[in-house]
Amino acid sequence: MVAGWLAITVAVLSLLPSFVPGAASVIGLLMSLSALLISLFSVRNSGKRYMRIVVAIIIAGMLLVNDSLRIWARHAVPPAVWAVLLGIACAVIAICILIADRIERTSN
Repeated sequence: MVAGWLAITVAVLSLLPSFVPGAASVIGLLMSLSALLISLFSVRNSGKRYMRIVVAIIIAGMLLVNDSLRIWARHAVPPAVWAVLLGIACAVIAICILIADRIERTSN
């Protein structure tokens, strides 16, 4: 339970540097992905409840808040860099979801 709340707190706090253009938005992205990794520790005890909340915060932060990745009026980022950042984020989210499924299956 502590890991779940810690992950939610880190995910919410990662939205703050996401507003700032430049390297701070990449730091916000890395913070949000680390929150996702922290949420994996709560899967065995609490199920995927906390992880779903963290994933929702991260996806909303990436698409609506993050200055480099948001859909509308994003900072001037070359398309190749934007695609790489988005690909890394999507890969980490997908891998963490698969790991959470496996953890949940083995704990039951």
